[in-house]
Amino acid sequence: MQFKTIFKTIFLFVAFMATVPVFATDYSQNATVQQGITVTGTVIDDTGESLPGVNIVVKGTSIGQITDTNGKYTITVPNREAILLFSFVGYVTQEIPVGNNLIIDVQLNEDAQLIDEVVVVGYGVQKKENLTGSVTVVNMEKVLGSRPISNVGSALQGAVPGLQITGGASPGAGKDFNIRGITSITGGNPLILVDNVETQINLVNPEDIETVTVLKDAASSAIYGARAAFGVILITTKKAKKNTKMTFNYNNNFAFAKAVNQIEEASVKDVVSLLNEWSPGGSYYLSGQPFELWLNYIESYQSNPKAFGDNAIANGEYFNTRWGMYSPKTGAGVGRYFYLKDNYPKNEILDNFGFQQTHNISASGGGDKIAYRLSLGYIDNDGPLKLDKDTYQRVNISSYVSADLTSG
Repeated sequence: MQFKTIFKTIFLFVAFMATVPVFATDYSQNATVQQGITVTGTVIDDTGESLPGVNIVVKGTSIGQITDTNGKYTITVPNREAILLFSFVGYVTQEIPVGNNLIIDVQLNEDAQLIDEVVVVGYGVQKKENLTGSVTVVNMEKVLGSRPISNVGSALQGAVPGLQITGGASPGAGKDFNIRGITSITGGNPLILVDNVETQINLVNPEDIETVTVLKDAASSAIYGARAAFGVILITTKKAKKNTKMTFNYNNNFAFAKAVNQIEEASVKDVVSLLNEWSPGGSYYLSGQPFELWLNYIESYQSNPKAFGDNAIANGEYFNTRWGMYSPKTGAGVGRYFYLKDNYPKNEILDNFGFQQTHNISASGGGDKIAYRLSLGYIDNDGPLKLDKDTYQRVNISSYVSADLTSG
């Protein structure tokens, strides 16, 4: 009887254990093992280009991945309540909940505050606080504004500390750039690169420039060689962006130029009076005009110009054919020319206003595979001279096209 009771007890225990669910527990992780959700996608920037090396982390965990060279990623999240954090240097971090999405494509936008702290140094990107060289970056749109400037030198004057820009007073004349002072007995100019191509900076249209970077110290020679011994000026032109609507931009400017800071010339009377005080009773040593007689003629001309005849009235030039106030024996002042009127040569050379006009037109846009920007600039400057010896005209045509020829 006792044996049956023991057997029945064992049977009931086995039957009870067969009906109890069994849970598999990973005691090393101290958490229940469960299958995750796989999420894939692509990360691009605001121009449509793929971003490699973007950090993707599940918020609140250590689970993370980075995008490959094509901006693609694959990550496994614990559940649909997970939130993905997308972060990259110089771009705004985004938080995107997974939910029911198995494919999440993300576009990261540039962070205007962070981008100012990053400097391109020729062979890479560094933060400003880690930069050993002296670098200045200028946003051309902020510097140029709406000023009617025809060359880059005029736009950068006073905008870059340590950059000295001189010369180029006449329309279209090139300016001289000096960064590190006179470092050679034969002089030297900084290396100027426009989109990494050496170019004459005075021929570049300021409207086509996006940024100007000035490398001031000798550290730039480690990047660009001996040509950078006098500093480097890096110019980056405006580029098109993908997935943007076609945009036309046109601006013009009409202005008048006048020579300023002109020297005020002394009058004929002031000059002759000074000569007479310097040498009383003397005469002009080349032509023999007596100073006293000359002063009398000037005063008489100013009171009654017609007394000297038509020629003196027209241009103030008087030829003395009579005996003057001096003795007939010497004939002083006879047969001599006397200039009685103030004829300033600058008034015959310089125009009151030199007309100048500037026109710029550009078209830009892009799709998924191609982006473009075309621009045309025209400058016409008559200059302040009356004889059109300083007339300057320039036509700039530039184009930029970026296309993805393959799908890879």
